[in-house]
Amino acid sequence: SKETYNYFILKKGNDQFYSAAWMQFHADRHHEYVSPPRTLLFTDRSLYRPGQIIFFKGLHLDHGKNNIPKIRTAASLTIRLIDVNGNEVTKKAVVTSEFGTFAGEFAIPMSGLKGSYSIMIGDDYIHQIQVEEYKRPKFEVLMDTVKESFVAGDDLIFSGSVMSFSGVPLDKIQANYRVVRTERVLYFPCWYFYRGHHFSPKEEEIENASLTTDANGKFSIKVKSTKFEEGSVDLQKVYQYRLTIDAIDKNGETQSGESSLQVSNNPFVLKTNLKNVMISSQLKSLQVETENLNAAKVDADLEIKIYELVAPKEAFRPRLFAKPDVFKYTKEEYKSWFPYDVYKDEDDMSTWTVKSTVFQKEVKSNGIVDLDLSSICSSTSYKIEIVAKRNGKVVELKDYFSVLYAKEQYTYLTPMLYQ
Repeated sequence: SKETYNYFILKKGNDQFYSAAWMQFHADRHHEYVSPPRTLLFTDRSLYRPGQIIFFKGLHLDHGKNNIPKIRTAASLTIRLIDVNGNEVTKKAVVTSEFGTFAGEFAIPMSGLKGSYSIMIGDDYIHQIQVEEYKRPKFEVLMDTVKESFVAGDDLIFSGSVMSFSGVPLDKIQANYRVVRTERVLYFPCWYFYRGHHFSPKEEEIENASLTTDANGKFSIKVKSTKFEEGSVDLQKVYQYRLTIDAIDKNGETQSGESSLQVSNNPFVLKTNLKNVMISSQLKSLQVETENLNAAKVDADLEIKIYELVAPKEAFRPRLFAKPDVFKYTKEEYKSWFPYDVYKDEDDMSTWTVKSTVFQKEVKSNGIVDLDLSSICSSTSYKIEIVAKRNGKVVELKDYFSVLYAKEQYTYLTPMLYQ
């Protein structure tokens, strides 16, 4: 077959390259691809009432050599207005000017359907507008800004007010609200995805109830935050509590508000700019950041340690399947059949032996610390441990990385893993 999938090894002298994925090669497909004509269309606004006029203007483009856009003049186009059911409401024929532009208008029928309308050129979708029988809002829901940081187990307070646009507070307004908790991660260490992990956020409804605003148009909602699940603190996870509230006045008008709070086992987070593989020039600026849950920089006392690891002496081809739960064959048997493949966890840097401590420093941080490790780290793999202390709270971060120098050879790295 002229078209097939391949997995290959390239060798030149003492250098070897192991492809990290199946690759497909195509024959006889070297012709130049030319993009089709393209139209940019704009309307005077995005929301209309039935019976109003839609004013539109557009620019029609073609593609010449090397797919460079150019204006298309004297082109005949048919602009169509399509309703929510896909039926044509009206259409208009236009011809582009010497600048490639065109303009026109549509009248929306008074008795037409409401919802999302599309503007099309021929059969190509170009632009979307909304047709609704809307009214000017008379009041709004204002949520108070929260500046505090919270830890798991604290009471969370969502507060706000319902005000008319003239500044008058609205009392005795009925409102329905919902509080949802979502599990999030503020920072992923570089080892996380390298080991094949995938994070799926969990969402859970905490409260669904109603309330009435007081004499000053204010409301307050108290929610008890919960402790984190066992073992979940390793990734510096947070729980985000999101409140949505719908207030309804005596005329039936509904306005909404939204607010969110983040809760963690610790009131601040540790981050670095480490990558799984660091080029030697990148070691001149290793940054360690301390942030609160609102991503604002905070000061902390840091203790940083870097350990050199004993790297394996052979290269590993990346897994083509998930790590098995049960190992039927011994390592010796498996390696006799697949000498380049990982048997168990040989490619997991967290299992490698520590050879020595190459760096240790205590430093006071005002939110960010910049370290130069270019004269300390050589071409091998390392483990970094950072302990941050602030207001009696302690946050720890462990990560792993390798260092590459362009002119050196490596017996244990697979280049395609570190592009």
